[in-house]
Amino acid sequence: MNTTIVPEVHFFLSSIVFGAMLCACYDQLRVFRTLVKHSSAVTDAEDILFFLTAGLGFFGLLYIRNEGSMRWFAFFGCALCFFRAFSAQRAKIIAF
Repeated sequence: MNTTIVPEVHFFLSSIVFGAMLCACYDQLRVFRTLVKHSSAVTDAEDILFFLTAGLGFFGLLYIRNEGSMRWFAFFGCALCFFRAFSAQRAKIIAF
């Protein structure tokens, strides 16, 4: 494999892992919501806090792994894994 593409592949895989971690954290938040009932305002605040934290984490991933340079495949890998895992787990949770 070309030596210039190896770091890019590692970065893409890192973004996929980050997307999976985001999905796992959001699932934990959803489980918490089913166990502890609260108002829609608190649920909205939780969502805002989660996605602000996710954005800061993604920025950290870009800054640490890619020297702050935005790559389209990083966002694509993270979003692809998050939404794929989210849709698969949502079907399992709804069936439960």
